[in-house]
Amino acid sequence: MRATLDFACFVCAVPAASMAQTSSVAVVQKVTPAGVARAVPRKPLYIPDTDYPREALLKRQEGHTGLNLQIDKASQVRVVQIIASSGFPGLDGQAAQIAKQGSFRPATKDDAPIPSELKVDVTWKMPVSRR
Repeated sequence: MRATLDFACFVCAVPAASMAQTSSVAVVQKVTPAGVARAVPRKPLYIPDTDYPREALLKRQEGHTGLNLQIDKASQVRVVQIIASSGFPGLDGQAAQIAKQGSFRPATKDDAPIPSELKVDVTWKMPVSRR
């Protein structure tokens, strides 16, 4: 128990600037019909190491989470489905939360916004100190 508490204090004491961003998010592109532009993130989706779930850090959990996002005409993520689990509920839940907060340009058909779906892969890797 003491080792866990010591580790937690160490993680909290490391300044964010001294850690390298190691987790990543990738939008899975799919072919769209002519005249249809798919939804895209307004800015790259990013997971800073400070967003790594604390329990997952303590247990040294890593993995991949696959998500399906349903985006409405107003660019809001309405539904997040976990379609491939990392095997760790904390990582999957955090991936869904981050995706839900994302900002997207809506898909369009003939220049008019339409609802759409977007697949996203999240890779969780333990933060690495840049010493």
